[in-house]
Amino acid sequence: MRQYNILMRVFAPSVRLLVILALLPALAAPAWAWNFPAHWIAAAIAYQRLTPAVRAKVDGFLRQHPDYEKMNFVDAPTDPESRARAAFIHAASWPDEIRDDARLYDDTKADAVPTPLLPGFPGMQRHTNWHYINMPFSQDDSRLTPTPTPNVGTELRRLLDEISPTADPATVAYDLPWFIHLVADSHNPIHAGSRVTKDLPMGDANGSLVFVPGKSLHGYWDDAASPKEINYAGILKYAKDYMAQQPPPVSSTLNPKTWLDESFKLAKSDVYTFGPDNGTKEKPITLPPGYAQNAQKIAKQRLIKSGYLLGTALNLRLR
Repeated sequence: MRQYNILMRVFAPSVRLLVILALLPALAAPAWAWNFPAHWIAAAIAYQRLTPAVRAKVDGFLRQHPDYEKMNFVDAPTDPESRARAAFIHAASWPDEIRDDARLYDDTKADAVPTPLLPGFPGMQRHTNWHYINMPFSQDDSRLTPTPTPNVGTELRRLLDEISPTADPATVAYDLPWFIHLVADSHNPIHAGSRVTKDLPMGDANGSLVFVPGKSLHGYWDDAASPKEINYAGILKYAKDYMAQQPPPVSSTLNPKTWLDESFKLAKSDVYTFGPDNGTKEKPITLPPGYAQNAQKIAKQRLIKSGYLLGTALNLRLR
């Protein structure tokens, strides 16, 4: 219901119905990544940090994206500068929006049937396995599983190589929403670690198979970093406030492995602090005192940092 309310408030009227119909099956499902407002806030922070020259290049590339007309907010101003900013911010949620898009197919399924190639798309896959990495760890000495590929780490490295001023404009146009989105995903601790236990010998799928009151552990952390419902003006305000609360990193690395190693360390130290149980929907885990406050603090810090690093990365790759 919450995702439905967000959609109703922020998407442009011309695309609102199409987006809602595409996402209806997922509205009651566990969260996918940082929730939409969190991704938008991180993108707004990054856009604010772009140099004028890089901002103009990013705006030009995004205008060539096949779904550019869908990248807008119902309350965003219509002047060219605001329209470009809104498109960049909205592009941050595009990789989640296509998870149930009938034009595309789920390439992670063994019996997947490819859909017809449309103009501007290099392929019609949904790439749902790009959003996370299952780096395994165990608290009960269970045998660890290998880390599957592709994953957010492999794709971020590829995207960093592909995004450049001299690259094919259509390639960069398609890559940008993915890069904007995955930089934020890589900073979410729950998107890095998969806890292996005797009950879940293949891992807990980044907390998706662990249950806390009302949702999965994965969904809990995806929702921890942002307000529940905001409009376009609210996104810009939160981005400004978040930047005032947390300065940019003194040094920035463009190594996705570093981002993911930081998230993985936090997964082990601050996400799985409730003991060995996985819980069930009927009998969820009781989280320890102070857990919610700590989760919100860490998630917010990581989200803000991802926005700063996204801006730095684009400034360096497109200068």
